[in-house]
Amino acid sequence: MFFALIAIFWGGSFLAVRESVEVFPPFFAAAMRVGIATFIMMVLMVYRNGDRVPRDIRLSMLANGLFTLGFPWALLFWGEQYIAPAMAGIINATTPLFTVVIATLVVRREKSAWNKWLGVVLGFFGVLIIFAPKISAGAGSDIKGMLAIVGMAISYGVGIVWLKSLAHRVAPFNAFFYQGLGALVFLIPLSLITEWSGLVNAHWGAQSGWISILYLGIFSTALAQLMFFVIIRDLGAVAASAVTYVPPIIAIILDRLVYGHFVSLNAIIGAAVILVGVRLVHMRIGKKKPLPAYSEEGVVVAGDVD
Repeated sequence: MFFALIAIFWGGSFLAVRESVEVFPPFFAAAMRVGIATFIMMVLMVYRNGDRVPRDIRLSMLANGLFTLGFPWALLFWGEQYIAPAMAGIINATTPLFTVVIATLVVRREKSAWNKWLGVVLGFFGVLIIFAPKISAGAGSDIKGMLAIVGMAISYGVGIVWLKSLAHRVAPFNAFFYQGLGALVFLIPLSLITEWSGLVNAHWGAQSGWISILYLGIFSTALAQLMFFVIIRDLGAVAASAVTYVPPIIAIILDRLVYGHFVSLNAIIGAAVILVGVRLVHMRIGKKKPLPAYSEEGVVVAGDVD
């Protein structure tokens, strides 16, 4: 049940993001999503065990929130002004590929096995397949949106690698709360500085925008993360990571049903190659541990990168 709900919540989030940016400025919408989810996590944190984050890592957790929530969601909401939700969902699936590369380059003790590098090469080839028609056609706005989602995946990768050194000392609720605060410190000023005219002229009475924001904050972020924590706890990171293959497919289906967008053959082939690459990245070789599970809605660390 949790697997299905998480896949639907995360896959549907790309459509909700698109709907929200048609009503509100993108950075404001991202800040609202973070704010709602952070408030829910704060309530749970206080109810469960209070603030038990060690003081020596609080600032690091706040800063980590820039890479796990602030930067990536700013790029996601901004990018979906230019590309279809299905395309955003497909490119988002490259997150584990960037995580492997960043972990290998940044963390000295990290040595990726052959299957992970093969997966990275295949995954990036899949990205090239998707980008090639847009580049040859000179579709500037599409390329801007696609590059923004690539930037989101890179930011997630940085956040995952950094969070690995912190997560074992922090409970999930507490971690997300501090990450959310760090993201809000970035997103709120960014919106006020760059989107003031958009905020003044926004369609504040549009129900679709508010419904989308509430869906994103409550269901595809807070509830989905909580369910993902449960799956990791009960089944382990390997089983939990399996759910991350499904959201791109859900996004493609919902995008077709709701907006009538057709996914090109190149995008379908590219998506298939990317998912094969991600599968290789997550594959266990011998006794090595799996890549940390991740989600579109922030980052959950479990296990190590080979």
